[in-house]
Amino acid sequence: MQLIMGEAPQKSDLLLSILIHLFSLLIGLVALGVCAWVVATGQLFTLDGLDLIAISLGVAIFFVAQTAWAVYTGEFRELLEKLRSKSEASAPIANPADPPEKK
Repeated sequence: MQLIMGEAPQKSDLLLSILIHLFSLLIGLVALGVCAWVVATGQLFTLDGLDLIAISLGVAIFFVAQTAWAVYTGEFRELLEKLRSKSEASAPIANPADPPEKK
C-alpha cells in the first residue's frame, strides 16, 4: 500500500485504510466493554480485575487513539471524500438531453 509521489491512491487502498480505522474502533470498543464487564461483575478490586482493567484500557487507548487522531487531523474525512469521488467518477453520467428509457 505504498504510494509513489504523484500517484493517486486506488479505490482498494482507500477502502483498506477506512476498514483499518473501523477495525481499530471495534477493537477499542471491545476493550472498553471488557472494562465495563469487570466493573459490572464486581471484580474491580481483585488483582486479576485490576490487571484486566489496566491491559484493556491500554489496548483501548492504543486502538482508539489512532482513529481519533485520523479524525482530528482530517485524514478520515479526506479518505471518505476520495473514496466518494472515485465511486462517482466510475459511475456513468446520464446525458440530460436523452429521455429516460421506459421498460
